[in-house]
Amino acid sequence: MNSYDFKNVKSISVNVKKQKRMPVWAIVIIDLLLACCVLGIFTYYHMGLAEEEDDIPMVIVTPAPTPTSTPTTTQPVETADITPEPTIDPADMTWAQRFDAYFSENIVATDTMYRSPNISISIEKKTKGEGRKMITYFVADIYITKIECFQTYLAKGKYGNGRQDVLEMDIASDAVIAMTGDYYNSTNSKLRNVVIRNGYEYEIKNTSLEVCVLYNDGVMETFGRKEFNDKQVREAARERGIWQAWTFGPSLLDDEGKARTSFKYATAYQSGEHPRSAVGYYEPGHYCFVVVDGRAKGYSKGVNLVELAEIFEELGCKVGYNLDGGGSAVMTYDDKIVNRATDDDRNIGDCLLFKEVD
Repeated sequence: MNSYDFKNVKSISVNVKKQKRMPVWAIVIIDLLLACCVLGIFTYYHMGLAEEEDDIPMVIVTPAPTPTSTPTTTQPVETADITPEPTIDPADMTWAQRFDAYFSENIVATDTMYRSPNISISIEKKTKGEGRKMITYFVADIYITKIECFQTYLAKGKYGNGRQDVLEMDIASDAVIAMTGDYYNSTNSKLRNVVIRNGYEYEIKNTSLEVCVLYNDGVMETFGRKEFNDKQVREAARERGIWQAWTFGPSLLDDEGKARTSFKYATAYQSGEHPRSAVGYYEPGHYCFVVVDGRAKGYSKGVNLVELAEIFEELGCKVGYNLDGGGSAVMTYDDKIVNRATDDDRNIGDCLLFKEVD
């Protein structure tokens, strides 16, 4: 058994008793201080990070475009030098502007079509009915840029008693297209009353027939039987400017463009079924020639005036005016006869035509 130094043991015990323990309140305060320090450090750290994140700029990443086989480049648009096109009132348009789509820079021609800078012509063969009732006729739809393209040619090139067939006059006048006129110098004295051609006044006397006037501004108008005999009416037309005046008729349409169904002063011959020539008007610069064949059973019987008027209403014309017909009804184009005329070498006094002018 070991022996202990009881003296030293006693001394240690005495020293332990002399040591005093820390009060509880002090421990609590120390703990609170430590907790506050920890909380302050934590808050400072996280707020600092938040401020740093606010200072970081936002970057938006967009996907790169898919490459194509042919890269394209966009040229900057210089808007400063662009001036908007002025709007043209249709009433202020020239015929060339209004009908621009119908003309071409160079002359282009086929068997049924002609285009140039000044004239547009389309020829169409039409039929109505069948068998003995069949009607065959030709329509030339015509646009021009100036009234001088629409002329009348007097047989042998002068006013008087000369006679030529339509094809001869076509060639002599260098026409693109021509058609029978009003036969102003016929032996029938009633026809030789109002003769104004290409702006020149040859004769104006009282007439018992309807008169068709084409003004310098391109408007076409018809005057009833003896209406043009009125001095005030005639002088008003003269003052407006007459380019052509034909005396034959009758007028085929009323003021609304509807086919007339009666012709009070038409002769028995005019009322029958015959080959016909007639001119039509849509608006200034737009006209048509119509020639109806006849006296050929199974091909074309010819038409009476009511049937002719119906053709012009179907075409949508505002004015339709009957001209010399029968064996004289001929249309020529490109120095050839277009229709099947019953007498293609009938000599008459004049023809209507369209031609190129300077």
